[in-house]
Amino acid sequence: MLKMSATQLATHLQTAAPLLLDVREPWGFDICHHGIRSQQVIWFLQQQALENLVNLDGGVDAWARTVDADMPVY
Repeated sequence: MLKMSATQLATHLQTAAPLLLDVREPWGFDICHHGIRSQQVIWFLQQQALENLVNLDGGVDAWARTVDADMPVY
C-alpha cells in the first residue's frame, strides 16, 4: 500500500484532483483521525481489485499539524 505524507498530498493537490474518501463513521469524527481506518479500507478495496490507492500517512491529524494550521487538532 502506498502512503503519502500530508505535505506530499498538498503538493499533489496543486496539479491533480484525486477522489478523496473520508471513511470515518459519524461517531468517528471526534476520535478517528490518524489514518488507521482508512488503511483498513484500502486493504479491503485492494481485495476488490481496485488500484492506485493511497493512504494519507497520519490521517487528517497530520494534515492539520503540517498543512492547514486553521484546522483544529484534537
